Order: sequence, then structure tokens, then C-alpha cells
Amino acid sequence: MNVDHPICTVLRLVLETTAPLSIASGRADPRFDVMLARDANGLPFLPGTALAGVLRGLAAATGEDDTRVEDLFGREARRAAARPTEPAGLEASRLQVSHGLIHDWRDRPVEETLASFDPNDAILALAAQVQPDRRDNVRLSHRGVVDGRGKFERAILPPGYRFTTELTLWSPDPDGAAVDIALLRRLIVHPAFRLGGATRRGCGAMKPVQAWTATWDLREPEGLLDHARHDRRLAAIPPKDGPLAAIELAASAAGDCLTVNLALTPEDFWRVGQGDEPLVARAGRTPDLLQVTGRRVVWKGHDAVLTRDIVLPATTIKGALAHRVAFHFNRLNGRFVDQKGGVADDNPAVEALFGHVHQREGSAVDAPENEARAGRVLFDDARLSCDKIGPMVGHMTHNSIDRFTGGVREGALYEEELIFDQPVQLIMTVMRPQDPALEGTIRQALVRALDDLLGGRLGLGAGVNKGHGFFSGERGALAPLREWAAAS
Repeated sequence: MNVDHPICTVLRLVLETTAPLSIASGRADPRFDVMLARDANGLPFLPGTALAGVLRGLAAATGEDDTRVEDLFGREARRAAARPTEPAGLEASRLQVSHGLIHDWRDRPVEETLASFDPNDAILALAAQVQPDRRDNVRLSHRGVVDGRGKFERAILPPGYRFTTELTLWSPDPDGAAVDIALLRRLIVHPAFRLGGATRRGCGAMKPVQAWTATWDLREPEGLLDHARHDRRLAAIPPKDGPLAAIELAASAAGDCLTVNLALTPEDFWRVGQGDEPLVARAGRTPDLLQVTGRRVVWKGHDAVLTRDIVLPATTIKGALAHRVAFHFNRLNGRFVDQKGGVADDNPAVEALFGHVHQREGSAVDAPENEARAGRVLFDDARLSCDKIGPMVGHMTHNSIDRFTGGVREGALYEEELIFDQPVQLIMTVMRPQDPALEGTIRQALVRALDDLLGGRLGLGAGVNKGHGFFSGERGALAPLREWAAAS
């Protein structure tokens, strides 16, 4: 016990991934670009450093005072000029964060070292694979096609997996502990609480499904004895008569976020990416071009089963919208192709909304304008259950055209599997919508790009040039964004 911080508060959480998870191990592998971080059992886990870093960064991003953030999460060096009365030096975080342990199919955290996996446990067997699932990524050029230098893939853990972690907070007094725990609870249910990589491309979203907490004053004998009863093993389910009490962590509207839910109805066929298996089994040849799908864990009580979904990846939505935002921003500001500076490169609207990592030509590496910044717009994958899609799958046969003669190439017949008449839900969140960096034409460009999407003028996925991938939707859903753009 630290005599300066005798109040101990424990917050134990069960977190469920609502999107693919991609926390990189940092190790090189000749087969894959990004590998998952794994524990001693070879199972994915949530590193405590990732949890602590996200909580700290999110606290700062949501407007918490720097002094309070440093007081809670520690500091490397105090700024003597800003606070001359305080001694210089380092200070450890008052918050201790454990690793997050993955759950098995019976909803129990896997804490012990396993000699082998339960043969009935399909979800652990999948998680233990070198590549449980993967997310292909390509960078689009200003011409709307793949940039040959921008192809990479990430290993991901499918959504639905659960993890148990524990936060321990040391405070000087009970009132301070209550304020800090209220902050942590708010951050955990915040729309931007996402772990790992590609969080702006649909990965890393989580929700708490169970939570327990307790606070002890270790200066008092009763508090010390009650604290000793606390079982620190994450695999131990807190008993009803134990020191930890169950609490509810319900998501609430975040004042620093603007979230819109758009219902997209396809106007014709659509397909995204290249999948590995057909949606509908049939006799004969398997189609050459398949819709990308992804697995998902579904919990029925405390038992888990694996299902398969059709996926409209967030990367597909983000890439198309980014290019259309650039178009509208250039149009609104009179930036044309014959002017110096280009139309697609260094676009202020794209950088402000979707982030950037590049270095500007002719500027120093450490110049402020070269600082990498995460995007302010968050997207989630749109998913459809494969169990309900059977009647809505079609097949289209194509002839490959000889570019020299203009005729059909012999033996080059191919077929693609397509989806139609299935609405999808697109959820998009704008962080810090009142940030001055999001000036008027940037906001208007985003709203007009989304209006193009809902009006059937912006295609998603493959085959856009032959009429696939166009959607329509109720434009009234953009009302909050229109008010936001007009208020600027």
C-alpha cells in the first residue's frame, strides 16, 4: 500500500469485441504483414499497455485537463516552467491495468497454461490459428484504382470474442476515487474506445458485457480484511457474496461525438473484395469472384457458437467517401486540376477527417504540419448473416474481352457471385465535431459526399463501372450532420 494513496478501487471488466480485433505483436513474419499479439497459450490477448494507452489517449482527446490526465496516468517529466511549485521528476500511474484474457466457449477466461485445447471449443481453435482471419487492404490512387505500392493485409480476430481484464486504482481519498472511476467508466463506453490497429477502418470496437467493482480504505482494518478476500485471479468469477459488486455500464450519448446510422438499400447487385467460399452451395463450378465474408462469435447465454457473415468492410466505405470528400472540398474551394498543388494530394478535408501520416514535400521531418494524426471519422463494418441471405444471391456470367480485337477471348469465361435486395446499416461517428480544424467547407464536403452515397451517385465495392455497388437511403438521416455543417 502507498501511504499517499490508501484508497484502493478495483474495476473488473468482461469486454466483448463488436468489430474485428487487430493488436499487432510487432514481430516480423514473411507470410503476413501484421500478426496478432498472443499469450503463452498462443491465444490472442489484450496487452495491458494497449488498454492503458487507449484510456489515456481517449481521456486527453475528450477534453480532460492535461494535469488531471497526468495525475491519473502518470508523467514522464513535470513541466517546471508551467508548474514551478511542483518538484520535477517522474511519477508512476495511479492506475494499474492487467492483461485481458480470452474466454473459451463456456465463457470462462483462459488463465492457466493449456496442454491442449478442448476438442469441442471451436472458438479457441480458431483463435489459436496463425491467421484466424485476415483483412486485405489496398490504397486507392487519385484515379480511383489500386495504388500498386499500397497492398497489405492484417491478421484479425473475428468479432464476438470476450476478454476479462482488471483495473486497479490507488487514490488519496474516497471522493477522488469516485471521480476517477466515473471518468474510467465513461471512457470504457465511449464510441471511440477501440483497441489495436486499424481503428479508423472498422477494427477494435468493444463493449462491456459484465462489470464488478469495490473500493477499500486500507487504513481501516475492515477495509484491509475485505481487500484480502478479493481473488485476483481473472479466471475466478466474483461470487455474489464476495467483495466485488456487479454494476451496469450502459453506453450513453457522448457530447464530443456525432453518430449517424444510415440504412443503405442496394439499387442493384453488389459485391466487395474476393472471398474464399461461396455463399450458396450448388452443383457444378464454383464462381470465380466471391463476396468477402467473415466469421463471428455469437453468445447464447454463456455458450458461444461460430457463424459466418457477409461483410461490407469499413475500409470500402472509408476509401470511397475520402475520395468523394476530396472532390467536393476542391469544388467548393475552387481547387482545380490545372492549379499547382494537385487535387487529390495534401487535401485539407481528407487530412482533417480521415487523418494522415505523410511528410510534406520541402518541410522538415519534425515540422508541426508533419505530425501524424488519427482520423476524426470512425466507421464500423456493415454485416449480414449468411443464414438469411440464400434467396438474395445471384450469379452473373461474363466474357473476357480481347483488348486488341475487341472480341471475346476464347476460354476466358468467368462468373461472379453477387448480392441484391439486402439493406445494410452503416454507422459512422465524427469525433470532436466542434473542433475548429473542421471548418465550414470541410463539414459541407463530408455531408455532400454522404448525400451522394444515399442518392445512388457513389458506388461501393467491385463492378461500379458496370452498375454494381450503388445504394440509396433516407436522406433525413443526415439531418444532424446538415445542422452541424450549417452551424459552422
